[in-house]
Amino acid sequence: MTWYEKLFDKFSLIDRNGQKRSIGDLISGLDENKRFFGLYFSAFWCPPCCKFTPKLVEFYETIREKGKNQFEIIFISSDKDRADFDSYLQKMPWFALEYDHPHSIVYAEKVADMQKRFKVTSIPSLIILDAKDGSLVRNDGRYMVLKDPEGTNFPWFQKSVQEILVQGPLSKNGSMCLASDALTNKLFGILFSAQWCPPCREFTKRLKETTEHLKKKGIQWEIVFCSADRNIESFRDHVSTLPTDWYVIPFGDERKDSLCRFFNVTGIPSFILIDENMEAIRTNGRLCVTIDPTGEVCNTLYYIEF
Repeated sequence: MTWYEKLFDKFSLIDRNGQKRSIGDLISGLDENKRFFGLYFSAFWCPPCCKFTPKLVEFYETIREKGKNQFEIIFISSDKDRADFDSYLQKMPWFALEYDHPHSIVYAEKVADMQKRFKVTSIPSLIILDAKDGSLVRNDGRYMVLKDPEGTNFPWFQKSVQEILVQGPLSKNGSMCLASDALTNKLFGILFSAQWCPPCREFTKRLKETTEHLKKKGIQWEIVFCSADRNIESFRDHVSTLPTDWYVIPFGDERKDSLCRFFNVTGIPSFILIDENMEAIRTNGRLCVTIDPTGEVCNTLYYIEF
């Protein structure tokens, strides 16, 4: 069974003219060496979706002009009835997952399954996949379309955590240092937080205590603070309350948005745990710290299973 048969099951595709097509046929029509497609999660009742769709149409047509067989889009609808689905699809030059196959509840379950798989928490959302094997290329396609509407750097291959972090310096106790020197071969956590957020202040307090407990056990890890403060004054006040041995990404640094998109951070506080190879091993670090503040479950928070 191919990756797309597993993803789409027996669902077929349909375009605005009522033409049906299988996902296999759609993919086979793409360039053999360079082929990508986007899963467009959207709905007619959603104002941000209706605003973004014309921009996506322009982008789609631009990319198709550059290389006709390199990119396709599949509309994954969250519309509440067939009439809205049909009306919305008329605005799109691509195929959609057929709305009522064969019962609406089956369709709703499939959409929910795909949203969970790709961590889609809001719409509109555009997920870019490599059509060769179904691997994820970008989970923030909407942002990238708005940032690069001409598709100059499409398909925007995602940088690794390491590649993002080493794009700029970090500060520690007022001194600047290279991220590569500070974090290579080390365990660390990335804290997304803001001073204006009461839950953030409470969690930061807990994280300080957890860090001290781990140090007493001889467990060394680093903390990288990624600010969501609204202005430089709040940022400076916030940093002044943090331990002096924590690393800080400078205010306004583009890495903040890149990391948020990479980890799909949709709320704060959020705490991501990273291993020595700069691979994320826990995106629920906040839960780990909250449930096991002294690291008693095992000798390091990084390997707790919740």
